[in-house]
Amino acid sequence: MKPALLDLIKQQQNTYQTVFLKYPNHFHQPTFHYDWWMFPLKAPKTGVTETTLRYSVDENDMLTLLQDKRFTQTYLESIKKYLANLAMHGWNNYPIRFAKMLLSLDQFLKVSQTALKANQIPGIKEINQELISLAKNAVDYATVINSPHSLLNTGFTSLKRTLSSQNNVVAKPAIPVRPMVKQNDNFTTAKPLNSSDLSVDFEHSILDIDADVYVNAASINPLSPTQWGGIAGAIYNKLLASDQSVLQNHWNQIGQRVTAGKALFSENVGKAHQFSFSNGKNGLLIHAGSPMWNNDPRAHAMVKSQLTSAYLSILEKCHEYNKTANRKISKIAVPPLGVGIYGIPAEVSAQCAVDAFKRFEQTNEGANLKMVFGLYQGLNKGSADYTFGQTILASQKTAQTPAAKNLKVAEPVKMTPKQQNLDKRRRPFRQGTNPQQGKENNRSNGNRIANTPNGLLWNFATAGKPIDHPKPVIKRGRNRKVSP
Repeated sequence: MKPALLDLIKQQQNTYQTVFLKYPNHFHQPTFHYDWWMFPLKAPKTGVTETTLRYSVDENDMLTLLQDKRFTQTYLESIKKYLANLAMHGWNNYPIRFAKMLLSLDQFLKVSQTALKANQIPGIKEINQELISLAKNAVDYATVINSPHSLLNTGFTSLKRTLSSQNNVVAKPAIPVRPMVKQNDNFTTAKPLNSSDLSVDFEHSILDIDADVYVNAASINPLSPTQWGGIAGAIYNKLLASDQSVLQNHWNQIGQRVTAGKALFSENVGKAHQFSFSNGKNGLLIHAGSPMWNNDPRAHAMVKSQLTSAYLSILEKCHEYNKTANRKISKIAVPPLGVGIYGIPAEVSAQCAVDAFKRFEQTNEGANLKMVFGLYQGLNKGSADYTFGQTILASQKTAQTPAAKNLKVAEPVKMTPKQQNLDKRRRPFRQGTNPQQGKENNRSNGNRIANTPNGLLWNFATAGKPIDHPKPVIKRGRNRKVSP
């Protein structure tokens, strides 16, 4: 490895320890300067600072860096923490750092795609998937902040284009013809969630449910288990003393926190540990990290994305465990993540859980995993548990929407001129004229007649001389005819 790359890795490792981990709530602020080695990228050769040129990397350098486990792990974790802090604390109005992160992520993602096709690096598939996940989160956040910064917009556009190339899907052009619609369908039915796969218990906590795995709503900030509250505190307090020590040791090893949007097993000697509770329940334990809610609407998309990832990570960890374990996981007891002191609305958390479960089912058919949410306050209509549970139940109802109706194309109306038969005898009638007398007059002469604009009858047989009308008769009273 080139000395310049060794220097970059050294700076990266030092910054991660002395800045990111030492100041977990403030490292993203402009007071710290580390963009060059934390988010390395290929910089132009002119118009940049000496430091930028010193830590500039090309495609070959990026490929070398991705093969270094220290660099790759720290690089991915740094971006996760950076995005999580922005989502948690809000936009810090420092677009140049976000722009460099977008550009760096875009360039490393492209290199990983090339390496994946050539199968050049061991574990490149997992690295590529991590980069894609981070890129999606970064694009989501860039969308909501909508910054006018030119370099940020350049990185955003390029990264979005790189992500779209992952699917290689070319949309078919619209065809200007009538759409073909099924004649016999009245409704299209969306596939609902199976109530046995995703269920709610409105009367019990997760610790009262018989399950194979119990999920802890873990802290995303360093916090000792003895200081845990809520469901996390209940889990720790109900563990047997020996298992409390196991949990404490592993929690210290991972830095007393979980990254927002991630989940992991609580382990003992590198393996998922079977915990026993004082109420007789036992099972594996997963720590899941929820982001904090941000009142800034621009950050909502980012928070939802991370929360969905947390729910999805629970399912993925259990699915991976089942591939090698003798005792398979079937039921997972989960609390509503992010609801409570983290401030996420109950309906938002529930919808994220539904979205995660649907996404998992689409890619892991036959996984046979069931999630049950323990909502011990679910019978209280004013509680967040009730709202969460009702949102889950609503997602399980069959959604029916009217299908497209048969397309009817209106044909142009054929306009034909109206032909008037002048030989046909017509009854002369004008308001205020006696119809019977007019009829007798018409019969007496047998001439062709027609109405004139002034209301008189015109005689075509007498060279256009008008026909005199009889005097009008005014009716007064019942069955009386009185001449004026």
